[in-house]
Amino acid sequence: MDVSYWSLSVALYAVSLYLGTFLRYTGSTFLIPSSADFALALVLLSLLLFKNINVYLIIIGALITSIMLRRSGPKQVLYLKIGAYTVALTSLPLLDYDVYEYARSVLTGFLFVTPDMVALTSISLALTLLLFVNKKVLEFSIFDPEYAELVGLRPWLWLGLLSFSAITTGFAMALSYGFLLAHVVALSASGTTRFKGVILFAAFSAVLSVLIATPLACALSATAVRGLEVLLLRRAGLLEVLRVWKARLPLPRRPVPGL
Repeated sequence: MDVSYWSLSVALYAVSLYLGTFLRYTGSTFLIPSSADFALALVLLSLLLFKNINVYLIIIGALITSIMLRRSGPKQVLYLKIGAYTVALTSLPLLDYDVYEYARSVLTGFLFVTPDMVALTSISLALTLLLFVNKKVLEFSIFDPEYAELVGLRPWLWLGLLSFSAITTGFAMALSYGFLLAHVVALSASGTTRFKGVILFAAFSAVLSVLIATPLACALSATAVRGLEVLLLRRAGLLEVLRVWKARLPLPRRPVPGL
């Protein structure tokens, strides 16, 4: 198991889990997994123009994507996905053969840590830390934007920062796990609310990484954490129903006049 890769994966999962809590409130739960589509398009465009992954181009693309989402709303993410697929399909046949293997790794996931992964993950961690420190301001911006605007909290800034953080996290996941597996990991993390999931994810992926490739181990770990949470919630709900059923008092049978 590559410890550095595993550490980066756990950090991305934790960031995605934390951001997913706020994204649900804004109706943008699918923003992080959808960002993998944008990341694929930008990486292929970078390979086409510069013969390598230009992290500055990716960061600028993430910023532009965030602005477009803030202006159009979360429901318009489908149109951005269509645009991303169009760019990806147009760029792929034009790539040189010497960068083709690198482009294929974007689909299947790298087996080692690259400087681009570290740069994007560091940006995601820094932005998430900023949101964590200003959690109250972010909550006001989400639940009471009128009041936040009235007192000068600039809710548009914090909501835009939330979107930008989510997109950079999705970009980092796309480079780390691969375009396809990033959707699985991001959907699992953005859909759960328990921080214990990070511990389970770390444990499962550490064990599985000994047997299979780390990107696949992370995707399986995310699926296992989500499945375990669903099972525990169903079990807790069933126990609650049984507890109520056992505590139910039988109604006395009385004759009804006239029957």
